[in-house]
Amino acid sequence: MNANLAYVIRVSLRAKRVQMKLNQFGELEIVIPQNFNQKEVVKFVERHSGWIHRTRERILSLRPKNEPSSPFIPDDIYLRAVDRHFRVVNSASSLTAGIEVDYPYQVLEVSGSQAQQLVFINQWMQKKAKKILLPWLQNVGAELSLSYNKVTIRRQKTRWGSCSAQHNINLNRNLLLLAPELVRYLIIHELCHTVHFNHSESYWQLVAQYEPNYKALDHQLNRATRTIPRWACK
Repeated sequence: MNANLAYVIRVSLRAKRVQMKLNQFGELEIVIPQNFNQKEVVKFVERHSGWIHRTRERILSLRPKNEPSSPFIPDDIYLRAVDRHFRVVNSASSLTAGIEVDYPYQVLEVSGSQAQQLVFINQWMQKKAKKILLPWLQNVGAELSLSYNKVTIRRQKTRWGSCSAQHNINLNRNLLLLAPELVRYLIIHELCHTVHFNHSESYWQLVAQYEPNYKALDHQLNRATRTIPRWACK
């Protein structure tokens, strides 16, 4: 087997055939049905090695240059959605780990091992997302007179948001790392699903009523996963 074709295998109860998935970092996942012979995965990967290499190279060419191959502790976190920078500082005291401190500049203090610091940062991100995104959704919903049921904030790898048939809305906490116009568009996109639970012509007409520039914003949003750093995806 080609040593460059590292991958992980995931068994899926819903999968009916073998599938390949390359994420935004070029990491390969092979999804197999429950009773599939895992020894056959090697042959499957080899048969598709050309496509895997080409696709991985294309994905990696779109990532920031000199990006670390594993999660790292950022020196600075920029919440672009609200135009706020936070300097990440390693604190000697575990009592202040994960604490946001207001100095002349804003500081997020973390401590412990790299794994512990990543946990602190991601917990902090989750809290910030709830504090920022929940009122944002509420305000846009009131502005457009579109109501919803429940809302949850999650860290998802492939979806920025969703709306269920019960009008429950889910928002990706990493929206905080995107431009505010993209966050607002995503919120409008999901709120419109409370009226049309599909992507029909009527649905897009409603979206256009609230955001005439939706096509360009939708294109930008689809490409935005390329800008999310590794630490925010682990």
